[in-house]
Amino acid sequence: MVFLVAKSILETLKTDWRDPTVFHLEVPKVKGLKLIGWQDVVGSPYVLDLERKSAQDWSVKTPQDFKLNIPAAEGLLTELAQIKVVRFLGKGVPKPEQKLTVNEGALEIVLTVEGDKEPYTLTVGGPSDNEGYYARSNKLLDEIFIVPKGNFEPIKKMPAHFKFQ
Repeated sequence: MVFLVAKSILETLKTDWRDPTVFHLEVPKVKGLKLIGWQDVVGSPYVLDLERKSAQDWSVKTPQDFKLNIPAAEGLLTELAQIKVVRFLGKGVPKPEQKLTVNEGALEIVLTVEGDKEPYTLTVGGPSDNEGYYARSNKLLDEIFIVPKGNFEPIKKMPAHFKFQ
């Protein structure tokens, strides 16, 4: 049998069928949040290492005397639990303009999740025009992709985004 199908129907089938979810993450199970980056802002990699006991109970491991803005940390977790890939770019070695290393200005986010042996990582690199930021994750098998700007823009500008004023 042979069928005649409208071109418009076939065009919809050319889209990427991969699951665009970066993390399948349950926020209540997150026990640790570590952010490494801001090399391009402060001159050397800055580490913000946080421990989460509950949505209202966080402690700062590093740096000492950092007064944490808990709603900002919880907001990042909520965003990470819902983050979707804007566009997949393929596997391989990152291009220089993607800036996917901490030394190039990327922000590395590491989540420790109860019950998981391996932490979840997301590296948010340089901007990709108006689409968002280049990114990589250990949960998407070395795939390079673009994540939406969302709350990453203010976070990437300074570690003080998480500081209680």
